[in-house]
Amino acid sequence: ALRKTDEASESFKKAIFADRSIGESYLGYALAMMRQGDADTALQYISAAIALEPRRSLFVSYWGKMLYEIKRF
Repeated sequence: ALRKTDEASESFKKAIFADRSIGESYLGYALAMMRQGDADTALQYISAAIALEPRRSLFVSYWGKMLYEIKRF
């Protein structure tokens, strides 16, 4: 919300390395990468979040929004 995307992405990367089994860290990093314009990395990390927690509808919803934003229907 404060547009501190670089700081946020670093925090999410640290969280991923601290515990690779939590999908929220991958989701946060993916959102930060989308905000920075790196759609390929964002899709890679949102896919990891979904693979870790496939029943989390929030993850799938953000994945759909990312695909729509980059016009991959």
